[in-house]
Amino acid sequence: MYFGELAPFFAAAARAPASGGLIVFTVETFDGEGFRLGATMRFARARAYVEGSAAAAGLRELALNDAWARREAKEEAPGLVGVFAAGGRAPAAFTPNGPPAARA
Repeated sequence: MYFGELAPFFAAAARAPASGGLIVFTVETFDGEGFRLGATMRFARARAYVEGSAAAAGLRELALNDAWARREAKEEAPGLVGVFAAGGRAPAAFTPNGPPAARA
């Protein structure tokens, strides 16, 4: 995401998916509070900021896992992979941290 504040993104995302839809994204992270624009001109966010911004928009966290967001100058950039549901409940086939359940 090439913008800092997440509130507008999460507010729009909360209105967009169909019933049972998911919002899936990656962000770069840093140890700190809120968000910042780094030397690489990319935004990084604190985990608590991502969680709080999503919750404020009414999104329900299904998974928020540490991951490498990308590589730059042969270094991995720390990040998160997020899976959130907008209202309602998650699809029955969604299993955090694993493959989708087999459908009958």
